Amino acid sequence: MSVKKNKYCEGGEVFCIPLFWVDEEYNAKSKLKKQDENKQFAFGRAIEEQGGAGILVEIFKISGPMTLDYESIVNSDLLFDPIYIFWVGIRKKRWKIVYQTPNYDKYSDSNYANINMVLGDYQNLYLKNVESGLEKKLTKEEARKYEKSIVWHPAQLEPRIVQELEGKRYIHLDSISS
Repeated sequence: MSVKKNKYCEGGEVFCIPLFWVDEEYNAKSKLKKQDENKQFAFGRAIEEQGGAGILVEIFKISGPMTLDYESIVNSDLLFDPIYIFWVGIRKKRWKIVYQTPNYDKYSDSNYANINMVLGDYQNLYLKNVESGLEKKLTKEEARKYEKSIVWHPAQLEPRIVQELEGKRYIHLDSISS
């Protein structure tokens, strides 16, 4: 008997994240409507599903209406290094998949071999390469240069994106003191 794998996403799916709800109290029941298409959105792309670790995604440095063209989105820089997210924004229809990258290849399209994240506690930090699993010890100062391996919920990620787009550095390792 074969067991069907429950996949939430496919690598290469480009999704939009509404930025116009950020000033309101987070409501998981907020769903996008047709009249929201011309409001302000950020865009991300799924790299791969990591099982219980969440979905590895990249967030682009461009924002605009939901109908922003695909090439403009994927050819923009990244807002920050890839992160893990909960896919609940898509499943609950707060976020929406708007494109699929044709023939998506996580190595060439998302630089997969060079994605690194900080793991460990604040006394024992190390950098782990997502692809190879290779680890390297880090100092607290070195760790500040990389994303911490946490899974972001939409209620956390949406305000972070707004802050970063406004040029305000979001401090994700602010509890690490020198």
